[in-house]
Parts: sequence; structure tokens; C-alpha cells
Amino acid sequence: MSTLTLLRKLKLRKSATKEKIIQFYDEATEDYEFWSKDFNMHFGYYIPFKTNVFKRDSMLNELTHQVFNRLDVPKRNSLVADLGCGIGGSIRYGLRKYPLLSIIGVTLSPFQVREGNKRLKQMNGVILEENYCTTSFKNDSINGAYAIESFCHSGHSREALREAYRIIKPGSRLVIADAFLKKNEDQLCTGSTYCYEQLCKGWSLEGLGSIHDVKTH
Repeated sequence: MSTLTLLRKLKLRKSATKEKIIQFYDEATEDYEFWSKDFNMHFGYYIPFKTNVFKRDSMLNELTHQVFNRLDVPKRNSLVADLGCGIGGSIRYGLRKYPLLSIIGVTLSPFQVREGNKRLKQMNGVILEENYCTTSFKNDSINGAYAIESFCHSGHSREALREAYRIIKPGSRLVIADAFLKKNEDQLCTGSTYCYEQLCKGWSLEGLGSIHDVKTH
């Protein structure tokens, strides 16, 4: 049996069960305060002479800025969905910049719902305890949706994409900022396969979709 075949047989799938995702974020959320004073639970976006590599939050907020720019929704009386919102850092950024928006976030973590909603008081935002693959939103009811490093927990599944398609209005946008594979999983070498499996295990990910497949889907 080849090393690659053995690794595939030993794979720790279902790294992203609902229980493991909730446990991961319940335990890790407070640690993100070290990563970002604004509780941005994602990576940054670097622009020379605009963001500063020594000031992490400038890059983290720039990523959120890029997402809202790409959403391209009317900045007045629009309803936006944050699919996998964490503790609401991106929601707070969006509402501070565009106070006439309304944003609804969803997360599986009761802890994030409780703590996130405390930070959204007096703002046009709320966080619900829901799965972004099966939300309670009505068909064609959302002006735009985004998913910042959250769809990876479902392996960038068709279910997540299909649900986003269901809830957003025709012609509206879904913006995804995430990590992806550049090639299909079965094309990874032995070392990459091992690293990939450890990544999924450590971050409670169902997997990373191939960027080409995700675009097609």
C-alpha cells in the first residue's frame, strides 16, 4: 500500500461536525481579541502604502472593506446577510461605515450569538443561532450576502452555495473571502495531503473546495 493510499485511509473526516465547530469557536473566540481588537476572525488584505503590516487591524478591516465594496448593495435600506459571522466583527465594521444598512449574521455558536449581540446594541444588526446551509430567511429576501472564512467549515459545499442563492434577490451578489485549494484534493502530493488533513483537523474544517470548482458551482 502506498504512503498516499495509507494517508487517505487514515484521514480524519468529519472534522467539521456541528459539535466540533461550536466547541472550536466557543473556546477560541476570546483568543481572537489578541488577533484583533475589533474581533475580526479572519486574515487581512494588504495594499502598499494604505495598510500597515505592523498594524494588523488595518489589514483585517481592509479585507472587510473589500468585501463590502464587492457586495455593491445600495447603502440605504438594504438587508445584508453575514453567513458565518463569528462574534460580529465584520457586521460592526459594515454598520459603522454604512449606518443605514441592516445586517443579519448567522452562527452555530450560542456563545458567539450572546457575546456578538451585546456588541451590536444600538446598531442595525443582529446575530441568529442558525446554520448557513439552512437559514430561516425567505426566498429572494436579501440584498446581498457574504461569507468570510466560514464556508470552509462546510467544505464550500453546494448546500451552502444553494442556500445563499435561495435567499438573495435576483441580480444580487454573494461575496466569499476564504482559503481554497488550487487543485483537486486527489491531485495533492503525499506531503500536501498530510498537511491538508492536519489543517482540517486543527481548524474544524470539512475541507477546502478547489477554487475552480467553487467558481463553477
